[in-house]
Amino acid sequence: MSVNKSNQMDNIRKVALLGFTGPNQAMLEYCFSSVVDCELVSAPISEVLIVNGDQPVKDDELQQELESKYPNHSKVMISIRDLSWGDRYVLVKKPHTSQELLDAVRSCPIVNIAVDNAVSDGSERMVTPGDVDFIRGSAYSRQRQGEALKQKLEKGNLVVNAADRLVNQAESDAKQKQEEIEDQKRKKKEALEKKKAEKIKALKLKKIEEKKKQLKEQKKRLAEEKARKLELQLKQQRDRKLQSAGNEIQSQGSGAAPQEDVTLAGSKILSPMEIQQCCGNASDVDLTKAEERRSIFFHPEGSLLVNLTEAMDMAAKLEQVVEVTGLPGKLFVLPDTSTVYHTFDDDFLNQLAMTRFAIGELSIEPRTDIEIDKAQFNSERTESLIWKVALWTARGRLFIGIDPDKSVKLAKPPQLELMLPIPYLQELVDVWSGHSLSAVDVARILDAPQRVVFAFMSGAFSLGWFQE
Repeated sequence: MSVNKSNQMDNIRKVALLGFTGPNQAMLEYCFSSVVDCELVSAPISEVLIVNGDQPVKDDELQQELESKYPNHSKVMISIRDLSWGDRYVLVKKPHTSQELLDAVRSCPIVNIAVDNAVSDGSERMVTPGDVDFIRGSAYSRQRQGEALKQKLEKGNLVVNAADRLVNQAESDAKQKQEEIEDQKRKKKEALEKKKAEKIKALKLKKIEEKKKQLKEQKKRLAEEKARKLELQLKQQRDRKLQSAGNEIQSQGSGAAPQEDVTLAGSKILSPMEIQQCCGNASDVDLTKAEERRSIFFHPEGSLLVNLTEAMDMAAKLEQVVEVTGLPGKLFVLPDTSTVYHTFDDDFLNQLAMTRFAIGELSIEPRTDIEIDKAQFNSERTESLIWKVALWTARGRLFIGIDPDKSVKLAKPPQLELMLPIPYLQELVDVWSGHSLSAVDVARILDAPQRVVFAFMSGAFSLGWFQE
């Protein structure tokens, strides 16, 4: 071998791979195939060992084996862990590049293990396969690398060169970018469609609200028009009645003054105090405001009115006399339910009507062994008694369950001559006899205080006069 050839071979680092298999082995062999200053050889005659530091053996066992077999070799450890085994070990952490691995190999000192061994031995020895590798040099290494490359190409797992890798990477990036653009377009399209759908929905809701508002206004106009016509009709009827009464007075030559609105034929005139007892003194309220609306309702629970109506129902069902007990006097309801006998005057009944009795304080008991001495009792028509007790209990308020905005009408005209006359009584009967109206409408038509209209409604509902 010439001196030049020997020098050239001395400048080449002899590298061996330990502990690698399969694709990892092939990739490393391919990495060193194009490197001019490194040559893959067998481990005994190598100068640098590239060792797989992640083999399935213990670290101390692996290190002991390397030190015993290859004590003078420089060693490059490839591992994902932080290994620190001394100065003769150079760590290359995964992941790494080919250049990082080559730099680590080139940093290792060159020691000609085979030549040193031959010189120190001083004797001839037989040629071993390792010596053949050394003599063949790069030719054998290129042959092994070619075979490894062929195997990888057959498997289709190896990119032939860096240009191919760049092209594939560029194609992958372009594909990913195109997918991102398509995804953005799709999202933008979905957002526009969603916004369009929401806009259409908002327009539909707006049209529905406008239609509801128009219908509500139309209904309100029709109600107001109906109320005006009815008000005009009632005014004409009232004028005709007044004119007829005036003509009658003139024809009789009587100097008597006409009665006030709060009187009826055959009925007494109510004093201001009695009107207040029947209708209260509350001012009109805005029924659209919840707090004011709550003030117009009253719960009759525990009142004399409730016990009286229950006594009437029991008397009609059992067909015998029923007594309301617990009162400071006597009150009997006869089986025909048309007459009530009691020992109270109107002032005392008024106080009882305003009293809220405790649970069990009043009771209803059928009486089979009693004879009523009618001379010792005040007799009164049932409708008349319930009417005035209802007025005194409500005092211008509505009983719970009565809706002031609901349209109702009288089933039939009542016998007003038996009823306690409150203001606007005749007008209220006239309006509700032929028309289905709410309490709010009636108050506006007659220009009457709400407390008067509410008092009439409470009394009429207690007697069952109204129908829908």
